[in-house]
Amino acid sequence: VSQSRYITDGEVERIVKALYEYIKTAERDLKGEGNVQKAVGGYYLGISLISGLRRGEQLQLRWTDVDNDLEYREEGRRNELIKIKVRGETSKVRQTRRFIVKDDYKFFDGLMKLQVKIFELGKLSEKYLLSALKDRLLFSTNGETAITARAIGYHFDKIMALAKINTNDRDLVPYSFRHYFITKRVNSNLPIASIAEMCGTSITQIEKTYYHTTEDKMVSNALADYEIKDGMLIPK
Repeated sequence: VSQSRYITDGEVERIVKALYEYIKTAERDLKGEGNVQKAVGGYYLGISLISGLRRGEQLQLRWTDVDNDLEYREEGRRNELIKIKVRGETSKVRQTRRFIVKDDYKFFDGLMKLQVKIFELGKLSEKYLLSALKDRLLFSTNGETAITARAIGYHFDKIMALAKINTNDRDLVPYSFRHYFITKRVNSNLPIASIAEMCGTSITQIEKTYYHTTEDKMVSNALADYEIKDGMLIPK
């Protein structure tokens, strides 16, 4: 995979900020032309960034495939954990897989609240609300038809412009978010088998496509047996 298709951590910070702005602008006037699709498209890109899902898998997610009744606490702060099930019939490799992602940006919660407004479900109790949503597609303006690849590309370009990321001389596409997701986990020294299982791909594919030597990884490997103390490298 060309290095020009990789997004940096700094760029991701700008992308997340742009997504918030993009979504909230649309949600302020959901009756405005194209604003429902704009908000859904923004949430699609945000969830793509934190889940590493393939487009086909993500577009076929229904609320019954998502469980947000999980949490963990870190430094006194509540964090969202989302359990995702990719059904075998929607997976590229035709195997069902389940994995958990951290959603500190609350994209899933925001998308659910948006669909409650779209489908006018606000008067239902939580029990009946979940029942009413469960078979609806997440990334849809009507619950039955997913937004198109063309729409995703359109909103991606808008977000990149809003984040002031020049894509003219780079191969950045919506799939670059999956590249970023996997590369971050590879460079965090997670077991390749775990990454492959989570992302629905093979160990061989991870090694071939993502396990390239990056500067960050070289530094990490070089310092693996040392720690920095008072500005000095000390053997562990």
